[in-house]
Amino acid sequence: MPPGGWEVGHRFVYAGYDDAGALVGSVGLHLMPDAPSAFTLGYWTVESACNRGYATLGAVALTWVAFQLPGVSRVEVHCDAANSVSARVPRRLGFELTGTRSRALTAPGQLGRDLVFACRRAAYPASDAHRCWVEQRCAP
Repeated sequence: MPPGGWEVGHRFVYAGYDDAGALVGSVGLHLMPDAPSAFTLGYWTVESACNRGYATLGAVALTWVAFQLPGVSRVEVHCDAANSVSARVPRRLGFELTGTRSRALTAPGQLGRDLVFACRRAAYPASDAHRCWVEQRCAP
């Protein structure tokens, strides 16, 4: 991995596997260059693992990790407005929709407008993300 990742605390990326050892997806925290006290949280799942809770589980774990780091004020999730499945994760975990931002299209079906969700440190203890971490389950 190039400099600026794990070794300096700017990027933490994990692969996820099911009980049989098959890859189900990935989740990562990335320090925001324009907001050094904030991380973006990203995730993806392989098609066969969609809608099985893997992205939610990864988001719960890495949101907890982010707030264990000193000086982190918020965690954000950015997803294309057309990706309603991806947007369910931060909504389910109690992240607040804080706005939208334009960006270049990178895949078919995108709108080029990201929804921006945030969980602030002060709000985390009362969030569903924290409840899911404490209870070690995230039932609907």
